[in-house]
Amino acid sequence: DQGFSNKALPYAFQSIFRNNFMFKLDEPVTEPAYYRNITDICLQAKDEDQIHFILNTPGGLFSGLSTILDAMARTDALTVAIIQGDCSSAGSIIALHADVVDVGPYATMLCHQVSYGSAGKDADVVAHVNHTTKQASKLVRDTYEGFMSESEIDLLLEGKQFYFDAEEIVTRLEARDEYRDAQIEAMQEQAAVEDSSPVPKPTKKTPKPKE
Repeated sequence: DQGFSNKALPYAFQSIFRNNFMFKLDEPVTEPAYYRNITDICLQAKDEDQIHFILNTPGGLFSGLSTILDAMARTDALTVAIIQGDCSSAGSIIALHADVVDVGPYATMLCHQVSYGSAGKDADVVAHVNHTTKQASKLVRDTYEGFMSESEIDLLLEGKQFYFDAEEIVTRLEARDEYRDAQIEAMQEQAAVEDSSPVPKPTKKTPKPKE
């Protein structure tokens, strides 16, 4: 591990044929500032690099989660989630946003609606809750699409919790791969149909009468 301040999550670095960075997310997800190293590494990494997230976390703050997800989305590197044990709540969302998911034999996953809090004047609380609920609902659907059925996602958004063991996680990841492959195939077929469609002739303009 590198000698960084305890105010930022430390990381390990290995280099054989590429740059491999490893972050151990084995505690509750906390404030965004704690993940400065994740943001820095993700933004600097190249497409030949790999960033590994070792997951054994009960979840945590939405603000810290969104910081990690944004960094993962922006990086050119291959992101790998390794689920060692507990991968709950925000942990499951981080795992499912990685390019590759490695499931350990004792992995477990808890999926539920995003938790958050708000304080202040009544109007401010209502506005913040409505805004965060909209964001959280979109994140939930984007994350679990293909991994869970539409009816399961609806139940999740209504407050139901889902628990999966290692075997169930692997089965659902395989189903998600098939779901995504089918989506890509459908888009390719649609693009082929549009490309083969005859180009409409331009409509002739009706000449204006001479004055």
